Amino acid sequence: MKNSILIVFIFLLSSVIAQEDDAYTFINSNSKEPIVGAVVKFQKTSTILITNNFGQISKPNSEDGDEVLFHAYGYPDTILNLNSQKVHRLKSKRDLSTVVVTGQGNLTDQDNAIEKINIVTAEQIAYSGANNLADILAYYPSMRFSQDLVLGTNASINGISGENIKLLIDGVPVIGRQNGNIDFSQINLMNVERIEIVEGPLSVNYGSNAIGGTINIITKKSKRQGIEANARAFYQSIGHYNVSLNTSFFKKRHRFGINFGRNYFDGWSPGDNFFSYPQQLPADTNRAKLWNQKEQLQGEIFYDYIYNKGTISASGRSFYEYILNRGFPNAPYFETAFDDRYKTYRNDLRLLWNHRLSNKINLSNSLSYNRFDRVKTTEFIDLTTLNSVLSEAADAQDTSTFSLINWRGSITHTLSKRWSYLVGTDFIYETASGKRITDGVREIMDLGIYANLTYKITDQFSIKPGARYSYNSIYPSPITPSLGLLWRGKNIAIRGSVASGYRAPSLKELYFEFVDINHNIIGNEDLLPESSINVLGSIKYNKTFNSQLNFSAGLTGFYNQIQNQISLANAGDGQFTYFNIGEYRATGVQTEFTLSNRQFRSSLNVNYTGRYNRLEEDSDLIPTFNFTTDLSLQGTWYLFKGRYNLSIFCRYNGALETFGITTEEEVINQRQEAFTLLDISFTANLLKDKNLALTLGAKNLLNVTNVNSTIQSGSAHSSGSALIAGNGTSVFISLTYSFKHFKGNE
Repeated sequence: MKNSILIVFIFLLSSVIAQEDDAYTFINSNSKEPIVGAVVKFQKTSTILITNNFGQISKPNSEDGDEVLFHAYGYPDTILNLNSQKVHRLKSKRDLSTVVVTGQGNLTDQDNAIEKINIVTAEQIAYSGANNLADILAYYPSMRFSQDLVLGTNASINGISGENIKLLIDGVPVIGRQNGNIDFSQINLMNVERIEIVEGPLSVNYGSNAIGGTINIITKKSKRQGIEANARAFYQSIGHYNVSLNTSFFKKRHRFGINFGRNYFDGWSPGDNFFSYPQQLPADTNRAKLWNQKEQLQGEIFYDYIYNKGTISASGRSFYEYILNRGFPNAPYFETAFDDRYKTYRNDLRLLWNHRLSNKINLSNSLSYNRFDRVKTTEFIDLTTLNSVLSEAADAQDTSTFSLINWRGSITHTLSKRWSYLVGTDFIYETASGKRITDGVREIMDLGIYANLTYKITDQFSIKPGARYSYNSIYPSPITPSLGLLWRGKNIAIRGSVASGYRAPSLKELYFEFVDINHNIIGNEDLLPESSINVLGSIKYNKTFNSQLNFSAGLTGFYNQIQNQISLANAGDGQFTYFNIGEYRATGVQTEFTLSNRQFRSSLNVNYTGRYNRLEEDSDLIPTFNFTTDLSLQGTWYLFKGRYNLSIFCRYNGALETFGITTEEEVINQRQEAFTLLDISFTANLLKDKNLALTLGAKNLLNVTNVNSTIQSGSAHSSGSALIAGNGTSVFISLTYSFKHFKGNE
């Protein structure tokens, strides 16, 4: 595998075109970054050139003349005389941070994307004090999270969760789902430029797991010649100790960097001291923690070769997590205990090649290899001597390995001002091995072909039909179509989409067994694939008053229907298995309001989401749809020209009711009570160049720890329990230092 990647890399590298030495360069006057993909039209001959990855065009022919019309997103159309200077500096008129890539063939303005795409910025991440993806998205209006202290976090978007959410890093899928879910707390936020969230299906582009939504984490890449480095230290009073270091170097056509981070959590239980420091725990009933001790290490190395018409990128990422689940001492003498230890290894290799064949045709290719290892050991501890031995129980020790090879290739062709298309192919080969995998080793292969056509009927109205066909090695696959619509007026944008989706059961749902002190989950080889219909419509109004105050308001409605949805069933005696529940629906509306200027930015979002599955037809417990109201409020005030910033994050999670079924076909209804999360933070830029930032804050100010949960069966029997929602009020401090040294003034 490694030799194949090396051969491909050498082949691609040998085909590139060198950077122009005699060229005209266009850069942003503020950021000094090159303006890539700008249209330069010669007034005399109407010849059109596109700026390359260095913001350059080659020296024109003499008959073309010197005057050009410069046109680029975010910049005013400008007439320039090329002979006046070699380097042209232009001032942008819009916020360039709204450029999106997820599901697009080319860089696209967020306002011009037919899909509804929202962005979480690096600024929001920094001000929130978030340490991982779950921390920052906990306040995202359309998402809800549930917590498992071993399996991690489970996210849902507009009522669709688990396997139906696609998680990408720079467009490459993340693997390693436990109980159907990616653990968002394992996704570190170091070196993140922004997070793009697509609400609704992107199943045509990304296939399985993209029915409910797609989350794409975009990492930072320096666009200026020189050196950049960022170091961050973080402490939270409940026992979090984190450090990270990111470095990159860009010279001529070569850019490379190294990133490293360590997150450590000492564990937490109600009753712990407000300020927690690492210490030896007593060997008694206080040894077990509600929130387990956890350590995470992550590292990345990358290299980019940037040439005239494209980029070749190679990178490797590694992640290690260690969780210690201390057991409660065994009765009657409390002198022994069983401890579970979980080790997770993620290793990802990636090769990307983006190349512009012409001013209208772009090629994009990615080849990645991902490996996920989960190692579990159980030890029997003598608490009087602290000696330990491995448990001899049949399910006490286990190693499970999942690997995935993914190749994506696409071509984007702009036929004219109104017509463009994207055609691509997507190959996935996944294997699973371990003693908890049925027959020891299992594999699944999926090959997909997809296409999108964008037609701009008028300057205001665009349509985007698409379709995907996949071959799956286990299940037959249908053709899945989609249709997107966009109408844009002066201050109003109306979007609509309808799409069908298809998801074959994963290897874990089919063949994986997960058994420990707290879990007993068995795979089911008789599962049927899921199919879905997804409809979403939105209207958004934007208005700027006096060139300073920006106001926007939006309304979104959605309807999702999944046939043969895969869920967990209670098989009795604490054992669960996957099964098809029949039909599942989620519908609702969202409202959003934002108000901002140079001094502040605030947003208010209200979500009203209803959930239903066919099980409810057999129950008289509650009406057909169970509706939940969620509210998100965020505000940032920029004080003293942005040198000091105050941020507030508030999220109200409404009462949630869900239905399940036991293998004895008894319907159960679970109700989770409402709760509210509230964080506040203050950031001070200690140096004039804002290279040193100190952030102080408080998390979970309302001290939410457990949320009441009631389970009621069809026979009217009920039982109460508590779901874990938070780990108490805490304070944090973060110090970030940035070093930048760029070449010249460009």
